[in-house]
Amino acid sequence: MIYNDKKQISPVKVILVVIVSVIVNYAGRALASSLELPLWLDSIGTVSCAYIIGPISGSIVGCAGNIIYSFWNPPSIAYCLTSIAIGMGVGIFARKKNFESFFGTASIAGGVTIVSAIISAALTMLLFDFDLGNVWGNGVRDFLLERGIPRIASTLIGELYIDFLDKLVTVFLIFFMIRIYRMIRRQRILR
Repeated sequence: MIYNDKKQISPVKVILVVIVSVIVNYAGRALASSLELPLWLDSIGTVSCAYIIGPISGSIVGCAGNIIYSFWNPPSIAYCLTSIAIGMGVGIFARKKNFESFFGTASIAGGVTIVSAIISAALTMLLFDFDLGNVWGNGVRDFLLERGIPRIASTLIGELYIDFLDKLVTVFLIFFMIRIYRMIRRQRILR
């Protein structure tokens, strides 16, 4: 079933994985927003789909999640670029077997964090007058501004503050889900 295990996935399963992944992205983002968490939780479906099916499907899922969430929060649509980068990056590195080790997974998490923070901070600065859209990120940005840190650096660090934990949790959640799935599969084979 998993793309990286070199097995083909039927079109019905592909559609199911994409739909479930979009729902997971939306639910994660809605939960994080309603609880005002210091993370987004809107990339879990993107990362899982990019791992299971590949980079293009992961990018489509990420973009679709932003489009759907934009009906309730219009600025979200701009962050399709971030989601596309996450889907492409994770899908490419999953194909290279980076999810097979803890170090490889940590490298994916670090790369996704840096790319996400840079793209998102640039969009925030260009389109939303440096408002990160998250009380925690804005708090870090404001704290740094009060200490004389330039606005651009403060916004980037505020975005990095949110993205670091968010992408770490997201990527390692998928890493552990892969391990659990494989363990259950092995136990079924041994029976």
